[in-house]
Amino acid sequence: MCKIVEIKSKIKLEIVYCPHKPEDNCGCRKPKSGMFSNYDIGPDDVMIGDKDTDMLAGLSANISNRLLISSKPPINHSASFVFKNHTDLLRFLKSNYPFLFIVR
Repeated sequence: MCKIVEIKSKIKLEIVYCPHKPEDNCGCRKPKSGMFSNYDIGPDDVMIGDKDTDMLAGLSANISNRLLISSKPPINHSASFVFKNHTDLLRFLKSNYPFLFIVR
């Protein structure tokens, strides 16, 4: 079954990543927070990741809402919420941010 999900509000979704190798020692490689330096981070911003290093990078960038998708228990406690799968994450987003979705 396929559902169409539309975003109702003016939400900006971006996927950011570091293209460098670990030995490059760049500032944007997680857990460093350099990949977020071009953004004006606010209290309502949300970051979603699947690794503890994602959460550490979000924490050091002062992103308050850090959502981790992982079937394993997190190594550190830098995530705001942990979800075992994408379905649980989507359920959480629909419950806490209902203004975002129209499902047909």
